[in-house]
Amino acid sequence: MNIISEAIIDGGKRIDFEFDGRKCILCIPDNPRADKRVLWRAEFFGAFDKCDSEMLKRGWYRAHISVSNMFGAPKAIEIMKKFHDFLVSEYGLNTKMVLVGLSRGGLYSVNYAATYPEDISSLYLDAPVVSVAQWPFGKGKTPRNEDEVAKALEAFGMSEEELLCAKLQPVDRVGEVADAKIPIVFVCGNADDVVNYIDNTEAFLNIFKSLGGKYEYYVKPNCGHHPHGLEDPTPVIKFIEKHI
Repeated sequence: MNIISEAIIDGGKRIDFEFDGRKCILCIPDNPRADKRVLWRAEFFGAFDKCDSEMLKRGWYRAHISVSNMFGAPKAIEIMKKFHDFLVSEYGLNTKMVLVGLSRGGLYSVNYAATYPEDISSLYLDAPVVSVAQWPFGKGKTPRNEDEVAKALEAFGMSEEELLCAKLQPVDRVGEVADAKIPIVFVCGNADDVVNYIDNTEAFLNIFKSLGGKYEYYVKPNCGHHPHGLEDPTPVIKFIEKHI
């Protein structure tokens, strides 16, 4: 662990550091909960973070490791696992964490929960990507993004045909999350033209519901991909704190 910087923030202290060659962030609350719970942002740390900031004030740690441009590929999940175990061993944090998946962060969050369900108490998925077929490959209502397709193929080390048949995406792994009884709170906008909510959130949720998954779902009318989150994050916070 190589500390890059430390700063006082509202509700605690932020430490930026390198772990295993990757940039990481840990926010330590001024008044930590006795159970040392962690809210772990998979992507876009600090963006649309009303919920995250409020939870720091409530005594939750906040954490992040950069696995950008890895699309939830198996090697990204193993990097995240090392980070999880480091936080538990180095800081004594609770092994059961909450993963927050905004946008493409949904790929990482669901795949991690499916692979290591013992590490996750709940998921918060906000306008999540749950299938690379939909984004960035453009097999649904979202346009194809060639730059992101190239990055995804590199991350998985597969051809496009192999990747689309590999059953490695969150939408293919809903059953593993449901079987592990991991509850999920969903938030999305019904006018999202970046990550189409029908192809992603609702496709995932419909399977999750059919398997008896425990969830809450908040749809924001006439809202696009941004802004993420709820204007008042209280319902999301209550859901997370109820399922620990």
